[in-house]
Amino acid sequence: MHCFSRWAVAIAASAVAIGLTLSGVAASAEAAPPPPTGGPVQPNIVGGHPPSLQYPAGAFAALIYDAPAHDIKDHFTCTTAQLNGRFFLIAAHCVTDPPAALKAALMRFYGLDATSAAIPTADKKFRVRVGSPDRTAGGTVVGASVFYVHPGWNWGQGPESDDIALLRADEYVNGYALPIAPRKPRSGETVFTLGFGGTEQVFNGELPTQIHELNRKVVPAKKCVDAGITSRDICLGNPAGDSGDCNGDSGGPNVVEQDGVLYNAGPTSRGGSAICGATPDVATSASEFRDELDDAMRGNAPVLAHGTPIR
Repeated sequence: MHCFSRWAVAIAASAVAIGLTLSGVAASAEAAPPPPTGGPVQPNIVGGHPPSLQYPAGAFAALIYDAPAHDIKDHFTCTTAQLNGRFFLIAAHCVTDPPAALKAALMRFYGLDATSAAIPTADKKFRVRVGSPDRTAGGTVVGASVFYVHPGWNWGQGPESDDIALLRADEYVNGYALPIAPRKPRSGETVFTLGFGGTEQVFNGELPTQIHELNRKVVPAKKCVDAGITSRDICLGNPAGDSGDCNGDSGGPNVVEQDGVLYNAGPTSRGGSAICGATPDVATSASEFRDELDDAMRGNAPVLAHGTPIR
């Protein structure tokens, strides 16, 4: 069986277990029971520390939104990273709407907060704070829109993941960006995961304002089977068996050094356990999607309006 199919089955099983209907549920992420063993969750950094490298300013970026129709303002939802002067690289699950029938289960698997999961993407006015290790102050704040979501992305309901997307800034953002790595990092290579996510293994709803870093190794893909890894993903180890991603880190960069230059290996996607840091985590390998992303930025792929292609 394809490992990602196993993950999709786990999602469906969890949905049935908590009594979901096609109309969805109004329960919060905290109210839903934990997913079955091996169910993936969205990452926060547990066991991390303040940044240790001289990162370009674009490595520090937080996605925030207002939703006036829902009386929501300044809501932090995901970490991201500046790709160039106009675009930010992020996980697709940060900027798309989960299927209603599986919403509560997916909230667990991807670590979606109850507020964000309940609000349609079309109702969110996004902006990015970039260039500051503090998600609440400093840096540059710029409006942004969902520009491109990989067409293969389907919330884990198919043979691949393709959890990758682009945000387009409303105006050019000066500063040093974090480009896509020339190649996928190999097993044993060091990766520096950055994120504004939670710092406790059992997420308590509290998020740090300062970005954290976790130094880890790429490990064999077989260690991420429970997280539904695919050929275009990266399996990242969990140091000491208790450190890794968690809620709020999704979309954030996994930084590698290649030929003396720092690059983004890809956005944080998911883990293999309901306990943050208990198992290795999965990041989407951005280098595997370079052609699709370049085509989109050059205008050769459909751009989006609230998740719907407009050309």
